[in-house]
Amino acid sequence: MKNLQSKLLILVAFLSFGLIITSCAPDFSKEFKDANDALETLKQSDGDPEDIAEIEALIAEAQELIDAGDHVGARQKLEEARFRAIEAKGRAELAALDEDRAIRFGDEMEIGLVDILFDYDQSRVRADAAPALTENARIIKNHADQIKVVIVEGYCDTRGTDEYNLALGDKRAKSVAAYLAGIGVDVNIIESVGKGETDEWGGDASESSYQSNRRAHFKVIAKGDSMMIE
Repeated sequence: MKNLQSKLLILVAFLSFGLIITSCAPDFSKEFKDANDALETLKQSDGDPEDIAEIEALIAEAQELIDAGDHVGARQKLEEARFRAIEAKGRAELAALDEDRAIRFGDEMEIGLVDILFDYDQSRVRADAAPALTENARIIKNHADQIKVVIVEGYCDTRGTDEYNLALGDKRAKSVAAYLAGIGVDVNIIESVGKGETDEWGGDASESSYQSNRRAHFKVIAKGDSMMIE
């Protein structure tokens, strides 16, 4: 009898422990919903099939990481998937505009936009830039009645050829412009331009200076009488 009671107690303890572990498992339903909602929005905006496939792969990888117990990695994958979907949606919207738009010049205004930094030799916006870009978008929308155009300038550090850095700076500027468009900034007031290499934010050959110069910088042009240069 005592043996039976001991076995029952062990079984109850085991089941209770299993319930505790299950109840403590992270719930990823919100992260999956956010990523899939962003993906669906991209599909509805006729996004690039390659972008769609890449984002679907990221979501699938997240599920595999959850199954393997890597909850931190899964959360990062889902956030990256959501971020990429937003950027791809904005890129599709910008591509629908006239690619030969003139850069518009006029009086520059300061509204407190924060620059975005890039990893070495990379043009994709880092996921950790999302809060800064969300705040930038909020500021732009709040000043929409005063803004003629927000110019996103893409910069590189001083390594690499002039030609390569101009192209990379252009990609960086386009990535940031696309993300802003993806989170609701009016595509008609966003323009991007590659500026190439610079030492404006860091003048020596240290890694910290290189990092400072790998950025997207914002110039905001106010409405009013101004000239347009073709």
